Amino acid sequence: QILVINPENGALVSKIPIPATEVTGCCFGGANLDILYVTTGQYGSCLRESQPHAGKIFEVKHLGAQGMPGRSVTL
Repeated sequence: QILVINPENGALVSKIPIPATEVTGCCFGGANLDILYVTTGQYGSCLRESQPHAGKIFEVKHLGAQGMPGRSVTL
């Protein structure tokens, strides 16, 4: 799950359920940076059997939140 925390007072605002126990990261994306992408891990064969969604990337929409744009880099 993802916890939504109020940055001003540290209070828990809400919880976003993710159908996998090993959340490994999240970031905002999409044209308006309003889609939260959540990555999950898949460690061991026991998770593959008990959690068929482990190891996938999830897309969470309609959060009412927006990410900040990253810096452009030319490699």
